[in-house]
Amino acid sequence: MNRADSKDYLEREYTGVAPIPSEAAIGTDFPPEPILSDRGLGVPIGSDLSPFRELWTIAWPTILTMTSYTVMQFIDAWMVSFVGPTEVAAQGNGGICSFAPLAFALGMLTVVSTFVSQNLGAGHPERAPRYAWNALWIAVVFWVLLIPFGLALPSIFYYFHGNSDPVLAQLESQYGQILVFGSIFAMASRSISHLFFGLHRPKVVFIATVLGNLANVGANYALILDRKSTRLNSSHTDISRMPSSA
Repeated sequence: MNRADSKDYLEREYTGVAPIPSEAAIGTDFPPEPILSDRGLGVPIGSDLSPFRELWTIAWPTILTMTSYTVMQFIDAWMVSFVGPTEVAAQGNGGICSFAPLAFALGMLTVVSTFVSQNLGAGHPERAPRYAWNALWIAVVFWVLLIPFGLALPSIFYYFHGNSDPVLAQLESQYGQILVFGSIFAMASRSISHLFFGLHRPKVVFIATVLGNLANVGANYALILDRKSTRLNSSHTDISRMPSSA
C-alpha cells in the first residue's frame, strides 16, 4: 500500500467519508449521450431541427389525429340520418350520456405521454412500455366500474321519456350500452396512442387513425345503410366504431 492509498484508507476509517477522487482518477472521457432514432416516424433526440420545425413535426400528425375523431363522429351521425330522425336523436342522447363518465378515464389516461416523454428525454425510452401497461390495467378497472352504469342506462332513459316515446328510450339504451360495454377498446387505444405521442412518434397514431376511419365508414355502410331493419341500425354505428378504435 503506497502513501496515497494509506491516506485514503485512514480517511475512510476515522471520518466515515470516502475521499473525493481527483480529476486524474476520474478522467475526462465520458460516454456520449445516446441519440435516439425515430425510425422515420418522429423527431430524433439530438436532431439539428430548429425548435419550430421540431414542434411542427410532432404537432401536425397530432392535430389531424384529434380532428379525425370529430370527423368519425360526424360521419356516424350523417349516415344514421338516412335511417330516420328518431335514430339520430337516440345516437346523440345515448352517446352523451355514456361518454360523460367515460371522459374521466380518457382524460386520466393521457398522462401516459407525460411520463413516457420524461423518460425519453432522460435517455431511457425502454421504460416507456411499463406506463402503457399500467394504463391498460387502469382501463380495465374503469371498464369494470362502468358496467353497472351501462346496465342502468335503460332505467335512466325510460325514467325521462319512456312513457312519451318508448321507441326513442329503447334506441338510446341500446346505443349507450354498446358504447359503455365497448369502452374498453376506446380506453385501450387512448393508452397506446399516448405512448407513441410520448415517444415523439405521432405519425404512427395518425396512420392508425386514418385506417380506423376508413374501416368505420365501410362498417357503417354494411351495418346501417345496407339493412332493411331500422330499429337497431343506430346502435350498429357504435358496433362499427369498436374495431375502428382498436
